[in-house]
Amino acid sequence: MPLDLGAKGTCMIGGNLATNAGGIHFIRHNSMHANTIGLKAVLANGKILDSMSSLRKDNTGYDLKHLFIGAEGTLGVITEAAILCPPLLKYKNLALLACDNFDSVLKLLQHAKGELGDVINAFEVMDRVSVEIVLEKFDIARFPFDEIHPFYALVEIASN
Repeated sequence: MPLDLGAKGTCMIGGNLATNAGGIHFIRHNSMHANTIGLKAVLANGKILDSMSSLRKDNTGYDLKHLFIGAEGTLGVITEAAILCPPLLKYKNLALLACDNFDSVLKLLQHAKGELGDVINAFEVMDRVSVEIVLEKFDIARFPFDEIHPFYALVEIASN
């Protein structure tokens, strides 16, 4: 599964499709919309829309499945899906970086994309308040820097 969601222990594939979930690996794998190649849904009148396919390229007629992704169940209930599943990556490294302002976070993201390209697996940003809450609520959490900064970026790279 290309997504790594915060609610992975409780969420369901249909709900992820209905909300077009992205997860923390969005930067590498994109959203559910981009990873869905087939879908089956039950419409409000009981009819079944069957767009199940395992073909990545299908340019025959309208691509109705994409209307349901992100529609939050308003058009029908998603009951089946065919989703692209890339191989698990063997090697991962993480870096936690401190940033003095949000512009620095954006520059860091641009620089990381330019220098690291396809090996970026995740890029998550936390503000000072979020980090303070984690430190306050979790005894095992330790502050890794000598100084407090307004923003922090967690960068994950991965490859085979």
